[in-house]
This record gives sequence, C-alpha cells and structure tokens, in this order.
Amino acid sequence: MIAYVDGHRLLSIVCYAASLLTRASAIGFPVALLIVDVYPLERHRRTALGRLALEKVPFALLAAAAAIAEAKARDIASLQEVGIGARLTLAATAPFEHLWHTLLPLRLTPLNPLPIAPALEPGALLLGLGGLVMITVAAWTLRRRCPAVGVAWITYAVMLAPVAGLTPSGLQASADRYLYVPNIVLSIAIGIFTARLLTPNRRGAAVALAAIAIVMTLGVLTRHQTTYWRDSIALWSRATDLDPRNDVATYNLASALAEAGREADAIGRYEQTLRLVPDHDLARQNLAILQAAQTEREADRLAAAGQLDEASEQYARALVLDGKRLHARAAHGMLLMRRGRLQEAAAELRLAIDGGMNDVEVSNALAFALRDTGDTAQAAAVLTRAAAEHPDNVNLKHNLARLLATTPDPATRNGPLALRLALEVCERTGNRDPRALDTLATAYAAVGRFDMARAAASRAVARARELGDGEDGRSDCGAGAELPPVAHQLAHQEMRFASVILPGPTAIDGARFECCAPRYKMAPPRPAMPRPAPPSAVFDSFETSPETKSPPLVCRKP
Repeated sequence: MIAYVDGHRLLSIVCYAASLLTRASAIGFPVALLIVDVYPLERHRRTALGRLALEKVPFALLAAAAAIAEAKARDIASLQEVGIGARLTLAATAPFEHLWHTLLPLRLTPLNPLPIAPALEPGALLLGLGGLVMITVAAWTLRRRCPAVGVAWITYAVMLAPVAGLTPSGLQASADRYLYVPNIVLSIAIGIFTARLLTPNRRGAAVALAAIAIVMTLGVLTRHQTTYWRDSIALWSRATDLDPRNDVATYNLASALAEAGREADAIGRYEQTLRLVPDHDLARQNLAILQAAQTEREADRLAAAGQLDEASEQYARALVLDGKRLHARAAHGMLLMRRGRLQEAAAELRLAIDGGMNDVEVSNALAFALRDTGDTAQAAAVLTRAAAEHPDNVNLKHNLARLLATTPDPATRNGPLALRLALEVCERTGNRDPRALDTLATAYAAVGRFDMARAAASRAVARARELGDGEDGRSDCGAGAELPPVAHQLAHQEMRFASVILPGPTAIDGARFECCAPRYKMAPPRPAMPRPAPPSAVFDSFETSPETKSPPLVCRKP
C-alpha cells in the first residue's frame, strides 16, 4: 500500500504477489486500492475511473490466481452441508463479532467452529443486516464532512468479505487470524482519528494519556492471553470453558490429555464429544482404545492377585474394545491354556504373534498348544521361526529338538536336525543339564544310534540323581513322577522313542507355568502369563503397544 501511494506501482505489485504467496488473505486488495484512489489520493479528479481500474488489472489477476489456488487447497463446504441461510447469517454477523474482539479483546477463543448443524438464525441475521445498513447510512451521511469514515468502513468490509462466512471451509466459522488484514484498515482509521485529537492543549494531553493507557491495557491483555497458548491442554481447556458445546475443542482437549497420560480426563472429554456429536467416529475409536487400556490394566491386577478367571474375562473385554492390543491377546491366550481350552488359546496366541509379538514365552506356549491339539507340523514351524529370531535362546532350541525327535508325524520328524540342536544345547549347558542330556538321548535314538542314546540316558539319570531328584528314578515333585522318558524306555529295553512326548504346561505353580515333573525332565516353556506381581511387572518383557498412544490432533469427524 505504501509503495502504491508513493507511486511505485511495480514495487507494489511485487509486494502484493509476495504477500499472496504467504497466505491468500488480501483478495480484496485491488478494490481497496481503487477506493484509496478516490480518497485520500483523489486521483479520480485528474484521471478517468476507467484508467484507474485498468491499473488494477495486474493486482486483480494476482488476486484471482490466489483465490483459485486457495479454493483448490481448501475443503469448501457444500450447500448441503452449510445452506444459504447459515452462510448469510455468518456473513452478516462476522463484521461485528470481529470488530468487538478487536476493540474489546476479552474471552478470545482459539477456534470458533461452525455449528454442528448450521442453519438460518433469523434473529442474528436481522440484527446483522440492520447494523450493516445503519453503519452504511451513517458513512454516506458523513461522506462530505468526514469521508474517511466511509472509506474505512467500505475497505474494512471488502477486506473481510472473503472470510466472512459466505464460503466456509473446514470446521471454523471464524478465527482471530482472519482480522490480520482488515485490522490494518481499522488501525489506520483509529490512528488518523487519534492524531486529529492530539491538539497542543489539555484535551490533547488527555487524549495522549488515554491512548497510552489503552495501549498498556492491551499489552497486559495480550500477555494474559499468551498463557492459554503455552500448551495444547491449556489452549483447548480455554476453548471448552468459553463454549462447552465446542465439539472441536472437546475432541482436541481429549487428544491432548491422552497424549499427556491423563487417561481418565481424556475419557471424560471423549464422552463429552460423543454427547455433542454421537456419530463422531474418531472420538468413539479413541475412547475405545483408552477404555481397553484401562480394562487391560484391571485384568493385569486381577491376574497378579490370582483371580485368573476374572482376569480372562477382562482381557476378552479389552480385546472387544480394541482388537489390536497384543498384550491382552497374549495374556488371554495364556489364561485359556490354563483353563484347558487349547484350540482357543492357540488361536489367540497365533494372532498375538502374527500381530508382531516377538516374545519367546508366547512362541513356546503356542507350540505346546498346537502340539497338544495334534498339529505338530505347525508347532515345529512356530519353534523354528522363534529359534531363528532368538538364536541364543537355549530353551527354544531344546524344545524344537525334542519335538523333532519325538513327534509321531513322519513328515515333521527330523532326527538329524534334532540331534544337531540337542548337541548344541548340551554344549551350551556344559553337558550338566539332565533335561538336555535326556533330549540328546532321544535324538540319538531318533537317528538309530542306540549305543549313544543309552550312554546319554545314563548320564541324564546320574546327573538327575546328583541334583537330588530321588532314588530309583522317582522325583520329589510327586509320587507318580517317572524316570526320564528315554531312560525309562532303555531300562525296559524298549526302543520306541517316537512315543516320547513333548511335555506341555499342566499347572500353574507360583508365578508362572511350571510342569509337575522331575527336574531332569524337559521343563515346559514359561509363557508370559500374568503373574502375582505388581501390574508394572506383568508382561515386563513387552513394550507398550503403539495403539495405546493418543491419536494425532483432529478437529471433527471426517
């Protein structure tokens, strides 16, 4: 504008183009220039209006290009979404709402959303139109005595028109940032009016003092307003305090609270959003995620207290709310195994592993469930994959070796691989673990090396007795415990090693699954079962599922 007033037309065009590249908010600038030509420049007295209008063509072309680009970038509401009546109501009241916020900047909200159901408001429309007519009539009446009033009013309206509400987009009806350009006009008008009152007398001094006081007051109000912008929770709390029916603010506040870990508060705000907009899909989805997290923690608490049936029900409820919770899925599978529902347990554990759970105990438990339901091929596949992902885990390789050596399924049995794995396990345990030696004997027998099998079985029995597992092959775990499978068969000269089974989890003993069997017998895996420990220790090897994180900030349902 300054370059244009000084006669630097080309510089003015360049500056206007640069401003449009930052934000197309000054679409009405060419009309404002034409008004300035009339007053205060009074160029219309020496230049024809047609020529003045022709000068504005470059500005108009830039404005049109920016308007087209802005329209393509914005999601402009259709007439079905926001009708003509609602648009006229917004446009008629916008000048006064913005003017009020400028002159008395109190109760400012970061976002003034469109009504949930935009409609014609006859009272507001009539008041707005009446105010527009009154100000226009007053400006026309003062056109000779004070033409600046009319020029300021028309220019203000022209600059505000593109964002007044005739073409609503997004979710907001208005925002304070819409005043950046129109307020330039208002500020110039106020400055001119104040300058005329600054006369060298008492009245001028009073005006100067009043102006200073107003500026200082506005500074204090600005400083106070910035406190609401220190973080998302403060910002959207302020918006909801000003308008509890602002569904955009309640949803964004819920998201911010969830991000900060204040789940109970976030749940309340999501519920408030759903009361305002019952079909808000994102709010409903995020609410379910938070409720699932709470339910899962309650299930962990119940499991830690030994209330396993109740914990299983809570895990199942958490999965209904949020089927992506791997922790709840795996824990539910473990509890189903405890209740003997192996097929259901296998399905849950499979879903947990396929969803990305990479826990040794879960893989072991799934293999046992598959083996006990007759699917030894899949059990071997699960253990093979887990052993490849955890090459340093001796228990996985031990279980896989025993399964490959003892399975009755000839398509799954693999004696050579079982022997190689058993030898590796024995080497890594220093040939001092009776369970590993027992499995080595089984693997030797599976490849027909019965002399080596007898020797390994004898070492297993001897080592087990050294560890105090009873006399004559009896265990201190119970009266019905037997010798190691291979040693027992060798003692009876029976070489049918295919009948040796992979032991599975048969009971819960203390903190985790244990098998009531001799210690020299292969112990079952230790599944990641919820244990009698504080909730923080439950599934301590798992990381928090990424699905529990708060969703990104979204204003309203798509």
